[in-house]
Amino acid sequence: DAWQDRLWEKGKKRTVRGKYLKESAAALCISESRRYPGGIIASLSIPWGETRGINEGMGYHLVWPRDLVESAWGFLALGAKNDALRILNYLIATQDTEGKWSQNMWLDGQPSLTGLQLDQVALPILLLDSCHQRRMIDKERWERYCPGLRRAVDFILQRGPMTQQDRWEQQAGLSTFTLATEVAALVAAGEMFD
Repeated sequence: DAWQDRLWEKGKKRTVRGKYLKESAAALCISESRRYPGGIIASLSIPWGETRGINEGMGYHLVWPRDLVESAWGFLALGAKNDALRILNYLIATQDTEGKWSQNMWLDGQPSLTGLQLDQVALPILLLDSCHQRRMIDKERWERYCPGLRRAVDFILQRGPMTQQDRWEQQAGLSTFTLATEVAALVAAGEMFD
């Protein structure tokens, strides 16, 4: 595959090493939608098999913004900058008018579960900052991304720091992870706006 060949070019500096590196890179790549570039479902699996729960046994065949950002960071670690930028474009395209992202969504951006998890608003800001730190955001991209960044920051400032649902337990309140993510996102946004 040409994508894999570009990642492993001779002489290319790799920041990530490991026994299953190529397989992990392939898993990231094959999970991306060809119809909705940058949209990556959380998993091809149904983790609890036939047990039906909150998502009616549909598994993780949806996009979770949190997992999507982590996939983008995986691409950045591989040096696959264009893949990470596609994810950033997808996130900007699926952000709602209030500035948040759905708890999870179908690949076309339609919400599925609608709980508010503020880490999923903060993490895309941190991805934008990661790309900005790597000098991947030119002036044209910045002008496209800036309105979405402002909406996400405003949303966190108006709704945070408490979250309707914590990251895993789906409990209302204040979790260390969510609070740290919100603070880091606000600091990063402030530096980007400067």
